[in-house]
Amino acid sequence: MGLDMYLSAQTYLDNSRRDPPERKAAYQQVMATVGIESFTPANSIPFLTIRICVADWKNAYHIHRWFVEHVQNGKDECIETEVYREQVQELADLCKQLLRSKDCRQAAKSLPLPDGFSLEDADTVEGYWRHLEATAEQLETVLNNPDFDRWEFSYRSSW
Repeated sequence: MGLDMYLSAQTYLDNSRRDPPERKAAYQQVMATVGIESFTPANSIPFLTIRICVADWKNAYHIHRWFVEHVQNGKDECIETEVYREQVQELADLCKQLLRSKDCRQAAKSLPLPDGFSLEDADTVEGYWRHLEATAEQLETVLNNPDFDRWEFSYRSSW
């Protein structure tokens, strides 16, 4: 059990006449790969949603709290929520800043833990910094990849 958290990136491919040949080819390749290359919807433009899990966490309560406060308007409802690229960048920058300073007081203010957890406890501190390192690494990998420039992001959690 515990808290599972996922950041996904998604894009769309369609098979419309106005799509560039390389995107049409990508659409056909995905359809063939999943075994339905001959399927055509009866009443709509055929399109695919491509979704990739680009970051995930387990029990990173301070990271989850950031998403709840900055993305989900303070509502922890375990529903999928759109995340803007700027928000992904903001979280990555915050993690990197805190990792550079390693100031527990500043960390507790900027990315607080839930009630009952303290950055006074050695095990909690170690896990806290480890989650920040993993977050910065995962988000920077996505943000530095130009292929994701036009992808949309979403966050989902599960208790």
